[in-house]
Amino acid sequence: MNPEQILLLLVSFWPWAYVKFFLLVLMVFYLIFSAILLRQIDLMSQMVEAQITPALKLVGLIHLGLALAVFLAVLILL
Repeated sequence: MNPEQILLLLVSFWPWAYVKFFLLVLMVFYLIFSAILLRQIDLMSQMVEAQITPALKLVGLIHLGLALAVFLAVLILL
């Protein structure tokens, strides 16, 4: 397959396929960010005990759940 045929093959794909792919990649990165954020909250709460620690853990867990829900919605809808 020569370079011209490869280029024609890439251009012939539906343009929204590229948008879907990049949205899914971005959502995976956001899901990873959310998991890292929850881990950081856990590490912080081990070092510094405060009365707000359980609330922060709950907010981090809710954030991770919502990020997972949005990822699944993007995966299903797109």
